[in-house]
Amino acid sequence: MATHAIWPTERLRRSKPCWLLLVLLIGLCAGCPQKQGYVTQGVGKTRRWTAAIVLWIVAVTMIIGCSRESNASKTIRAAGYDDVVRLILDRDTDPDITNPYSGQTPLMMAAQMGHTNAVRTLLKEGANPNMRTRAGVSALEYATELSTESMKLLIAAGAKADSCDEWGLHAGFRLLMVPVDALGQAERLERAKLLAGSSVLEKPFAGVVPDSFVGIGRSERCTPQRNETAVDMARRLRFNEIADAWEQRCNALESTRAQ
Repeated sequence: MATHAIWPTERLRRSKPCWLLLVLLIGLCAGCPQKQGYVTQGVGKTRRWTAAIVLWIVAVTMIIGCSRESNASKTIRAAGYDDVVRLILDRDTDPDITNPYSGQTPLMMAAQMGHTNAVRTLLKEGANPNMRTRAGVSALEYATELSTESMKLLIAAGAKADSCDEWGLHAGFRLLMVPVDALGQAERLERAKLLAGSSVLEKPFAGVVPDSFVGIGRSERCTPQRNETAVDMARRLRFNEIADAWEQRCNALESTRAQ
């Protein structure tokens, strides 16, 4: 359901065989004698073998580094995300510490992975519920896909669902995109009512849904269409109770603004 941001070290670990093969092939090419007229023309035999040794060292370092990253991930999973969060906070770390690559905070990661207790702990420690990733995704938008309780905690802490990410998606669209077999009708409606006060539910979709969102239990039918609002999408998918709840709330807000 939720798309998890992959850190660079994790990307490296997952693509390790390809990277190692490339480095080793370059090392072999650097170490082999070559005829004049090729790229290594004028490079002595000693220099070629030195380059080969350096590249082999790089390959071994990559293997060790990737293994350490994998072991660290296993340790975190074994300890439990809640315990890791508690350990970080006990060391007086800023609860809004940010991943420099994705812009994610611990609160966003907890919401993305459905760790409600960690969400509660981070909010109590003063984590900002309205921070966004580099792609413009908030903790509330992550929670919309996974946890009603996390949504309630975030909204009570002041989280807003009033803007879109870089793909043009907001919390309402994300809720509707959750596959039917992954979320019951009653719980989907409860989450929808929590979002009913959002000012973007009637904003036409003008973005592009990334390919990574299609195929994770979703079909193209379950993604917003061009110029379609969240209310329109809810009706198209036959979530009529959700559409009615959102439409009534939007009309009430319009009447209030008109007065």
